[in-house]
Amino acid sequence: IDLRFVIGAAKYSLGTALAHLGALREARAVAAEAVAEFQAQGDERRTASSRASFAAILRMDGALDQAEIEARHSLEGAGAPLFRPLFLATLADVLLARGRADARELAAVERHLRATLGRERT
Repeated sequence: IDLRFVIGAAKYSLGTALAHLGALREARAVAAEAVAEFQAQGDERRTASSRASFAAILRMDGALDQAEIEARHSLEGAGAPLFRPLFLATLADVLLARGRADARELAAVERHLRATLGRERT
């Protein structure tokens, strides 16, 4: 039985739980392990999801440069369109926290979100 997926999923969930408990240093370490685990498995969708989660944890911890990098990487590997809105929202959240998001960039994120969700307005 190949338990690598279970190990990656457990680390993904543990990192999120630790972050919400305020144990951000530990959460960062575990979330980074989850990303590495899914990368080693060649699982692009779960790697992208774990990168988005890692980005959110980094944002919570104030590591905004690294959070933006991880959020953008999650979009690069977003093989499943279903998760793209989450990845875009994570990026927008990081950009707002950085104070770097200009109106044009946020509008582009919103357009992508609306299109992905099937709610594009004309």
